[in-house]
Formats: sequence, C-alpha cells, structure tokens
Amino acid sequence: MRSIMEVLSEVNRLGIKLWEEDHRLRFSAPQGALSPELRNELVERKAELLELLHTSVELPRAVPDPERRHEPFPLTDIQQAYWVGRAGAVDLGGVSTHVYFELEGRGLDVERLARAWNRLVQRHEMLRAVILASGQQQFLAQVPTYVIATSDLRRVGAEEATRLIDDARQQMSHQVLPTDQWPLFELRATLLPEERVRLHISIDVVIADGASMTRLFQEWSQLYAQPDLPLAPLELSFRDYVLAEERLRDTELYTRSRNYWTERLDTFPSAPELPLASNPATLEKYQFQRRSGRLEPATWRQLAARARKAGLTPSGLLMAAYAEVLATWSKGKRFVLNLTLFNRLPLHPQVHDIVGDFTSINLLEVDGALPGTFTDRATRLQQQLLKDMDHRFFGGVQVLRELARREGGTPRTLMPVVFTSGLALGSSGQGASALNELGTLVYGINQTPQVWLDLQVLEQDEGLAINWDAVEALFSPGMLDDMFEAYRQLLETLAAGEKAWTDATLSLTPAAHLARRETINATGAPLPDGLLHTPFLQQAALRPQQPAILSGDLSLTYGEVAKLATDLAHRLRDAGVQPDTLVAVVMEKGWEQVVAVLGILMAGAAYLPVAAELPLERRRHLLSVGEVRVVVTQPWVDERDEWPEGSRRLRVDRAPLA
Repeated sequence: MRSIMEVLSEVNRLGIKLWEEDHRLRFSAPQGALSPELRNELVERKAELLELLHTSVELPRAVPDPERRHEPFPLTDIQQAYWVGRAGAVDLGGVSTHVYFELEGRGLDVERLARAWNRLVQRHEMLRAVILASGQQQFLAQVPTYVIATSDLRRVGAEEATRLIDDARQQMSHQVLPTDQWPLFELRATLLPEERVRLHISIDVVIADGASMTRLFQEWSQLYAQPDLPLAPLELSFRDYVLAEERLRDTELYTRSRNYWTERLDTFPSAPELPLASNPATLEKYQFQRRSGRLEPATWRQLAARARKAGLTPSGLLMAAYAEVLATWSKGKRFVLNLTLFNRLPLHPQVHDIVGDFTSINLLEVDGALPGTFTDRATRLQQQLLKDMDHRFFGGVQVLRELARREGGTPRTLMPVVFTSGLALGSSGQGASALNELGTLVYGINQTPQVWLDLQVLEQDEGLAINWDAVEALFSPGMLDDMFEAYRQLLETLAAGEKAWTDATLSLTPAAHLARRETINATGAPLPDGLLHTPFLQQAALRPQQPAILSGDLSLTYGEVAKLATDLAHRLRDAGVQPDTLVAVVMEKGWEQVVAVLGILMAGAAYLPVAAELPLERRRHLLSVGEVRVVVTQPWVDERDEWPEGSRRLRVDRAPLA
C-alpha cells in the first residue's frame, strides 16, 4: 500500500479532479485516465482523501517563471547534503553522489547518439546546471555542443581492449566532478569488433534522480530512433518547483509533519550497529563495490503474489526482508533504516516530465525485537512507513539536522544503511525498455557520501535485480557476501512457501558462523576454587609494589589497585549494596573500570558494564532492566550525563591514595 500523498500525486498527474460534496468524495477524470485499479483505490481510501480535502490545506502551486529561469536558486535539502558530503570534512565524505553504468549495443551510431543527447541538454535545464560557490544552483543559458569522446578498439587485441575498458571504468566509475563547472555528466563510447559499442555513462545525482534518469533515457532512445521527433514543450522548470516547495514550509502540512518527527527524537534509535573492521573516520580513500543478484521472473511473480496476499507491497516485503538480515548482523535489533524516496509533489501538471533531483529520505524506525511472525514484523514496518510518508513534508535531512542541533551541532550518528526501491520507476517498463533500445547493461555502480551500505531493487526483464553497493573497506572479508547471500536465500524461501511467513524467528546466520560460535562457546572445564577476584588479591599480597595497570603516563601497583578497590567496596556496602545485586559500571575506557569491577566483586555484588558513549535512552533502558540503583562512574561522566531519578553514583578516582 502506498501513502495517500502518492495517490494524490498520481491523481494530479492524470488530470483527475477530486472534491468533497455533502461529505462525499466526488471525482471527474479525462477519458481513459481512471483505471479500474485506481478507481477501487479511491473508493477504498475515501476516508483518508476526505480528511485531506477537509483540512483545506492546499499545496503551493509551481508557477512557471521563464523570465527568471537563469537566475540562481536554492539547493534542495538533499542536494545540499550531497554537496557538503563531497567535501572531505565529514566521515566517508570526499565522494559525489554518483551513478555510473555501461551499456553495450550493436550498430549504434555515436554521432547520432550525441545529437539526440544535445537535444536533451537544450530541453532539460538541469543538464546545464552548475552549483555556485554561494551554495545556490543555476541553469547556464548556453553551453557548447557536447561531444561523446570515442575510443576505437576494433583492431586491438581482446586482452588489450579489456584493459583499456577497465581503465575507462576506473576513471569514470567514482568521479567527483567539480560542481561549479559544466557538465555534471560524462559520456564516452568504445568501438569494439563485430559492430559492438560500449557506452560509458557517468551522471552526478545532484542534477538528476532515478526517475529523472528514466525520463532521460526514454527520451534519448526516442530521439535516437526518430531524430526529428517533436517533444511536448516544457513550461515548468526545476527552479519553479524548488521555489514552490520552499513555500510549503508556511503550510499546516509542514507544521504537522515537523511536530510528528520532532516529538519522536528523544527516543529515536541509531543506525544498525553492524560489525566494522575499520573506523569510518580513518578511511581517506575508498570505493564502493557492488554485489548483484537476480530473481527470475517466475520466482519474482510468486514472491510478489505472496506479498500482496499478506497485505504487503512488493517494495514493503523487500524492505522487511532487508531489515531481518540487518537485525541478524546488528548488535541491536532496534535501529533506523534510511529509505530513498523519489518525492515529486503534485505542484504542477508537468512535475513528472522535468529532470532534477527530487529525492528525499525517510528515516524508518525498525524494531526487530517485537514479538510475532515475519508477516507481523513486515506489516508493522509497512504501517510505520505509511505513517511516516504522510508526514514527509519535514524530510529526513531536516530530521538529521534537528538531531544534530539537539546534540550540540554534531549528530550522534549518521544513518548510513540505505534501502532504495526502484520498483515504482520501472512499473511502466519505460525505463527498462529505453535502456534495452540502447544496449544491454553490463556494469553499474552507485556511490553516496556518508553511506556504508545501499541495497537497490528494481524490476529488469520481468525479474528482480538486486544490487548491494558498499564501502568494502569498512567490513571484514566475507561478511557482506554472507549478508547478501542470506538476503537472497530469504527471498527465495519466502517465494517458495508459507512457512517462513509464519515463523516467529528466521534462521539467517550462516551455518559456518553457527559452528564457529558453538566451538567458541564449548568452554566446559572444571571450575576453579575461590571467587573471580581472588587471584588478583593473591597477586596483590605477593607483589604489592609491582605494576598492575599501565595507562598512558599513569602507573598503578597491585597494592594501589587493591587499596582503591577495597575503598570502593566499603563505600558500596555503606550505600546499601547487597550481595547478588547488580551495580552498573558506566564509564569510558580507562583504569577506573578495573577498580570498579574489583570493588563491586569485593562487595559481594555483580557488575553490569554500560558504555558511557551509548545514547541516553539506551543507557536508561539497561539500568531499568537490570534494576540498578547504584552506579559506579568516572567524575567527568557523572557531571556530564543525565541519570535516572533515584539512582546513586559513586565516583572512582585516586583520592584514597592521597
């Protein structure tokens, strides 16, 4: 099921008029515009449409302004995020949001392709756009004729041709084109034996989102086939749309959306806590790598049918399966999934005909710990998404900015795990058929600054194409292969039968991991005499002057650590700590942790380690579940952080040694 605003957008695009009359929904449509499926959807969602109409909230209209078309205008929220992200000042920055792919066809006329492309450059102003140093964008009134650079490898050996194609791929696949210079795209052609032509296509997404590229390739294919084909003139520009969208901030829709998101931020989860082999802040040079898979048409049709039977959209099912895989590898099962939305609001009848970056993001809250079957979890996730999308006028970039503002200017986390569904883009088949006219897709890769992993799904040749683009250097060897295979197998299993849909838990962990885990946990051995801290006390008695802890310039002997731990144990007992109760150790990494653990054990209690870096809500949850009343911490953590009402804190420092 799609959001009510998506329904309204399609109704507007088709020229269908909706209005309320005597508390009834009325509509009129041009002949042939209202399909039986859309009519049924309008009837089924009458109450939602009436509520939207009853609010008397109108979206601002985009008014074409040809006289000012070439004046600078603001970047959208997502364009600004992309622009900032391509600088090296942020973790995993220094790259552009960029699409690169290669098509191979036979008998293509490169000069004819170039003429068709130049017609598109003149038709769509965003193909003539640059970003100014001021952070605004501008359409250039005139640009030179674009020439597709061509390499003739028809008389070169196969091995050398492969090397030269790889060289072109290395040069173009991860380009960071200067945004203040035209063009923000690059096209090349490689001539190969047997009339084969390899097209290399590089586009900065800051000028064209996925739906825009579908439009471009459809029109490029049409103009290549019919060079003199007249195309309907465009009155609307992306500039007109952006300025109209800015006026949305003065509406009730925007206010309601802002309130919906900001009221949730205090308990908003972070990104999936995936195991990392490298700190993102330490990676200076990196590239995305792609894993690709496919569901054949019969399997895809069966899976989509089972999804609809369960009340899920195909995109909703694919998203839920992705969340299951992430929850399997993530340290916590409650996290945020970053969804790419192609968000064209119905501000003008031509809004679907123009090129630009209309992308927004939705920060979808996932809670894989809730009870129920896979179908239950998928249904909850889809319902949450629909609720979010009806409040999408305060976008995900704005949500991240608000999080950063509340946390002193630096967000506690990025949302670097992304899901992108291109199913809606390919629903008409136009994008795929346009590409097929030009050639067969033989290679592709996407990249986005501050993203770790991006799953993209789209329909291709009646099947489902699955692409995972990831920063390989972040993860341990083999981990992404295991995750990708778990996702593919889960989709196959869901397509094959009903059992996985009704299972409360899904076994997605690879068999090799389970065997390794069992081996590691096979720790059966005779239990030693004494308590956990007894060996330390024995060493302290034998060698009190020997170093026990070395931390930077600090050195503590066994005797000093024993004294500090004994002092803490007395203070714990004085605070009412009883044997077999939990005392939390909320600390940053440091020597104080050793003293805290020893002191708690010597008091007869048990310790609950809680990282001081965890979000406040997560720490409160752990303390509540552990029924913790006493916390051992470091002085600066005690002063800096907020604590549950009624909790008592004991500080560890070197004062007892004075």
